Amino acid sequence: MINLLKTLQTSICDYGTFNSSIYNEVLKKYSNWLVNTEIANEINPILGTDYKYVIELLRLCGSRNLGVKAFTERYNSVKYSFKMSPLELLEYLYSVGIIENTWKDNKTDRYMHRSIFRNEGDFDRNMQLRIVPAVWNGLTV
Repeated sequence: MINLLKTLQTSICDYGTFNSSIYNEVLKKYSNWLVNTEIANEINPILGTDYKYVIELLRLCGSRNLGVKAFTERYNSVKYSFKMSPLELLEYLYSVGIIENTWKDNKTDRYMHRSIFRNEGDFDRNMQLRIVPAVWNGLTV
């Protein structure tokens, strides 16, 4: 968050204004930094040689909600033998804030989100999951 605010501050000072195009540009820079620096430094020591294939897998998952079964299908489509099982990988990705659980609230008809950083508890395989939007943006920059 601090990096996002610093990047935003720098852009506002450079351009002398704030508008949606500056915000979108800053968000891209932040997302790129988040995935390719912050997250990469955190997960590379754990994933090792699996890292680049996990990135490939995440890109295959897309930005929309999906279930464990759909994730497992994408996991199996990557031509690589991961060290972790699909469920172990999901639990790990949840524990470092790359994915979150999601479900539709029947009362409000809105999607709700649960992450390791905002809520207590572990990954719930009975719920759908999605890649955290800032991470997804970094994967597609």
